[in-house]
Amino acid sequence: MGGLVCVIAGAGLLGLLMCGALALRAAVAVANRVVGRPEPKRPAWIDSPDDEENWDAWHEADPPPRPKKAIPEPAVGRGMAITLAAGGVTSLLVAVLVLALEAVFDDPLEPDEGRVAMAVLTLPLSFVGTALLLTAMLPTTFPRAALVSFAYHAIGLAMVGAVGGAIALLLWA
Repeated sequence: MGGLVCVIAGAGLLGLLMCGALALRAAVAVANRVVGRPEPKRPAWIDSPDDEENWDAWHEADPPPRPKKAIPEPAVGRGMAITLAAGGVTSLLVAVLVLALEAVFDDPLEPDEGRVAMAVLTLPLSFVGTALLLTAMLPTTFPRAALVSFAYHAIGLAMVGAVGGAIALLLWA
């Protein structure tokens, strides 16, 4: 019986990681749409103001190819790894937050005080943690990673709302 529980839990984890990877790819696509395509880099010898014939030669030659995307979309496996790492970082941040709230409140998970504070403080910490993680795991800058993290969290909240709404409708009907 214990082996069946492990198989079901493993399949559920892989399914959630796949959903997270697809949400991450969608967030990168949204961020690329917002940012646009990057401009091609000019060769270093063009910046010399004394050498005008080099400038003309560069314009006569074929322009360098433009990169297709500002932020490359991760493959599904890499997206699953990023999602797993982001979940781990968020879990660590929540654990630190619960320990900090225990020092302030008597019972941090009491419905009136601690749950609201934890819900309010977890989302920004998760946002910053995911942006830092994306900066390290994707070849991008922090502002672009923050845009991807924002879109990732918005898509994730929409997915949770849709699943929660469907469950509420099934239980209500």
